[in-house]
Order: sequence, then structure tokens, then C-alpha cells
Amino acid sequence: MAAAGAVAGSHLRSAADGARSLLARPETSAEAGENALSLPHRIGRLDLSQMLIIAGALLLVSGALMLGGGFLLRGGKPAIAAASATEPIAWLFEHGNLALDERSVFTFATTPEGPRVTGFAIGGVNMSDQNLEAVTGVIKPDQEAKDIKLALRLIPSEELPGEGKMFEPGVPGAIPPQGQFALVVTFPENGGVAPDRVVSDLGGVMLRVRYEVAGTERSFIQYLSPSFLEQQLAEIAGEAKGS
Repeated sequence: MAAAGAVAGSHLRSAADGARSLLARPETSAEAGENALSLPHRIGRLDLSQMLIIAGALLLVSGALMLGGGFLLRGGKPAIAAASATEPIAWLFEHGNLALDERSVFTFATTPEGPRVTGFAIGGVNMSDQNLEAVTGVIKPDQEAKDIKLALRLIPSEELPGEGKMFEPGVPGAIPPQGQFALVVTFPENGGVAPDRVVSDLGGVMLRVRYEVAGTERSFIQYLSPSFLEQQLAEIAGEAKGS
């Protein structure tokens, strides 16, 4: 990337110097008898060849900037990012540009009776270069009296191929660098529940996650409001109708 920047900078300086030298040339008057119609190659102080050179220089500048931008925009995971340096986890529900099945906090299925929500699956990615150790999570729905323990599921990816791994609810697990995961729980109802029942049965949901990085314990707490959940449930219902 540094080499590309140096080459682009050299081309930019050469192009700018060439343009300045052309613009600095003194104006020469037309010979006697010449008029505007007999000088189609001249516009103002520049003739056609000079204009073509300047146009080429401008195109070179634009091309160099586009090339530099292309190098800067490339990345392994351009669609997601961690919230901050102190929060190494990128939570997928915070990224509205992702597909619904990636950012949804629910698992769902299409049945002859319509879409059914089968549980929670709150996805994330460890964006750091260190293991996240002792990862556990719980949710506390507004309508429930106690916390519900979540199971940690590791998800294979292009960066980390292989078989996924599932930990028992409440059992701490480790997430490798760049590892994708989900914190999951399945509803007790066989076959799931209709989307319009979820919020009325549960209300909003408080999510609490604990983990360790380099021996330091950290936590993430986020309230998933009824309006947020209803928006996702409406998308699930709409996608099922469109399928």
C-alpha cells in the first residue's frame, strides 16, 4: 500500500508540474489576418495540444486517487466493525447493511401455517487478534422473572473453516480471533411461535455477556427494546410472504 502511494504521489507531482508549466507560458498573439474561425485549435491562452495534455494530467490525478482509494477500502471484513478498541466484539444486529438472516437476533422457519420464530440467536464476530475466553451470556425478557442462560455456538467461516462447536447453556467457551459465533436459546414451544406473539409474550430483552481478554474480565450489556424486536419480526414476516 505504501509503494502504491509513493507511485501515485510521483505521478501526481509530475502531472501538476506539467500543468503549471503549460499555464505559465506567455500568451502569443495571432498573426495578421487570423481570426477566431481560422484558429479552431486555440481557446483563450491554450491551444488544443496543451488542453489535451492538461486533460490527460487531470485524468491521471483522478486515476491515482481512485487507485489509492481502492487500496484503502480493501479489507477482510468490510461490512462489519467493532464498536471501539475496548469492545472487540462486532454485534451483527447493529449492522443494518447485513442480510436479515445474518443480523436477526431470532431463529425462524417457514411452515405451512406461516413464519414461526423458534428462538434467539444473537450473532457476533471477535474482531480482535486475541482469544475471547470464558464467554457466557444471558437474556432477561421483561415478562420473565429470571435470566435465561444462552448457549455459545461457534460458526465456521472462510477465515476459520471447520466444524462448528456448541457449548451447553451457561458453560463458558472461547472464541478465536476473527471467529464468528452466536448466543442461542430455543423456545420451548414445539415448532416455534408466530412473530406477532413474541413481543407480547416477552416484551423487550436485556442482553448481558461476560468474557475475558488477556486475563481482564469485560462485559457487554444491551437492551433490545420492543420496538427493535418488532421491526425485526415484521421483516421476518414480510420475507416469508415474499418467498
